[in-house]
Amino acid sequence: MAFFSTATDLTPTALSPIERIYVRALVRGTTTMVSSHPVPYSDLNIGGDGSRIVYVKPVVLAPGPGGAPAQAFAWDRTSRTATALSAPASGEIPDGHTVTPHITTDGRLVAFTSYATNLLPGGIPEGSTYTRTLTAP
Repeated sequence: MAFFSTATDLTPTALSPIERIYVRALVRGTTTMVSSHPVPYSDLNIGGDGSRIVYVKPVVLAPGPGGAPAQAFAWDRTSRTATALSAPASGEIPDGHTVTPHITTDGRLVAFTSYATNLLPGGIPEGSTYTRTLTAP
């Protein structure tokens, strides 16, 4: 189960009441903090086997007024790392928001909608849907 919380007693490292993402292993009775950045998160979705979750958050430390648009990320429970799903191959900051990431039950594919026009070379219309294949866990 994945969820948002501002609680300070879920893990030893959650010391301040800011919104974070957590994953709860119901069988083992353990809770893991996925995120620690003090930014708003949304659109949380977890794969059927619980090994990966996807979510949307603003890109932290982006240049310019107001930072950058919100982007989709996938968090891998085994490696405890997050991967940007909606980043252009060019390395640029996306020029539009990403919304509604959904992960398949096996955790291999993620679909999301992006309003960025610079995710692929040559530009793409705003509001396009993308699919991203994740490597095997």
